[in-house]
Amino acid sequence: MLGLFMKRGCGFLSLFLCGAAFAESSPGQYVPKTGDALDYNKKFYPEEESRDWFVELNPLLLLTRTLVVESERRISDGYTLGLDLRYRNASVYSSNGVKGTLTYFGVAPKFRLYPLPTLSGVFFGFKVLLGSAQAEIVGTETKSWDQFIVAPVAHVGYRITSRMGVTLALYLGGGVNIPQLEIKESEFPAAVTGSVAETENWRDAASALKQAESRFKPDFGLSLGVAF
Repeated sequence: MLGLFMKRGCGFLSLFLCGAAFAESSPGQYVPKTGDALDYNKKFYPEEESRDWFVELNPLLLLTRTLVVESERRISDGYTLGLDLRYRNASVYSSNGVKGTLTYFGVAPKFRLYPLPTLSGVFFGFKVLLGSAQAEIVGTETKSWDQFIVAPVAHVGYRITSRMGVTLALYLGGGVNIPQLEIKESEFPAAVTGSVAETENWRDAASALKQAESRFKPDFGLSLGVAF
């Protein structure tokens, strides 16, 4: 009786081990180890694990006449360093022959954290915008103001990466401009201050320019690009 029990026990154990070996070797039946979602991504999406570079454009900011090119490089699983290039040339005021134009060029080194090693899904970022802003008012006279601006900003977002390497990312955040763009009325040309109407128009243009590059620095985007 004991011998029969042992034989049957060995038979059941052999069947169990064979079934387990088959399940482990079958990619369609792979089940991640307890709490190990990262192993699942590495097993089924190896091509995403090998993508270290992301280059994207931010067409959403074209609504504010701002051109942004974004880049990132993986430094380890779930972490990237990057650099953004930003250029803006926008007319923010035009009335009674007086125009206010804002020109900005800057770079933004950044760091991002991704919970998943594929660099897809939710991410948290921090960047420092470093740039030169020029505000110009044109009327009967022309006057410009230059200001170098440093703006630390933080954001949170979500990225989708296709199997072909096409990326779509949405993020939202903000920070502060240090220092803020300053336009002083005392620096208006004498020909302007001699006219009440002209002075009022210049005040409105200056207000619009300072609002366009205010203390609060929004950071948002809908980025499209490629991963490789």
